Amino acid sequence: METRKNRKFLGVKFNCCQVYTRIYMNRNGTHYEGGCPRCGRLLRVRVDPINGVNTRFLESV
Repeated sequence: METRKNRKFLGVKFNCCQVYTRIYMNRNGTHYEGGCPRCGRLLRVRVDPINGVNTRFLESV
């Protein structure tokens, strides 16, 4: 089991509210999931099973 310190994450700037936060990988390792801390807009980023994700910081549209 991964500890909170070792959890994989992506940094995301939510343009809807101009805030930055992290979204974390789900338990199955198939997606990074999270939401805007102000308005609750959800974001889900699929992880390619072979190549993973090629960036660690994103901007939502």
